Amino acid sequence: MPLIYFLPSISALIPGAIIGAVVVYWSGGREGSDFSRIFFWGAVIGGICFIIGFVGPLYIGPESPQGPLFGIFMSGPAGALLGCAIGVVRSIRIVRARGAPKA
Repeated sequence: MPLIYFLPSISALIPGAIIGAVVVYWSGGREGSDFSRIFFWGAVIGGICFIIGFVGPLYIGPESPQGPLFGIFMSGPAGALLGCAIGVVRSIRIVRARGAPKA
């Protein structure tokens, strides 16, 4: 599959991970693992949503030529942003459990 199919998802994942890392940093997180956690969750959830959105419409309506576009432009980027949000929430909970001071 050409890389161009993944560009919308990647273009949503990178800013989502950066914004998430800034939010976690302001919450008291100062470790690199916080950013990697955000990026991991964004990539996993975004990838799953991309695959479901890309392959799912092909099974529902195989005659529709626009079916995979849902995964490319909608569910993939939305899943990446949702995954980054999940990573932010998990990182903030871990930071608070460690007892790090809030900035």
